[in-house]
Amino acid sequence: MDVTLNFSHLPIFFIIFYIIFPIIVFFFFGKFWTIVYMLISSALGALAAAAMPLAFIDIILPDVIEPYKQHFIGLAESVLKYGTMFFSGIVFFLLMLLQHAIVRLVEATGWIGSEQ
Repeated sequence: MDVTLNFSHLPIFFIIFYIIFPIIVFFFFGKFWTIVYMLISSALGALAAAAMPLAFIDIILPDVIEPYKQHFIGLAESVLKYGTMFFSGIVFFLLMLLQHAIVRLVEATGWIGSEQ
């Protein structure tokens, strides 16, 4: 089984706002403002997930799992019957975790951000 990762399915705004901008903010403004940016951008992502949950899931799921995509969307529909706030909370946590991991990887390489 040959599995390749293809990030071409991700929208460009996702790559810019959740991968590139945290690194730029870290280098130019320091860790405190990076945390502030991560909170704001994760909250905006959670709001988008609460506003259109099924479209959000459809955008984020990779093309590799195309045969199982409807299964995941069906699971999401059943979870969303109980509330979109729970779903948006999960999205907020995952976006924060993604950005935190990226910033920590940049810190681990020895590149130091702006001084406080």
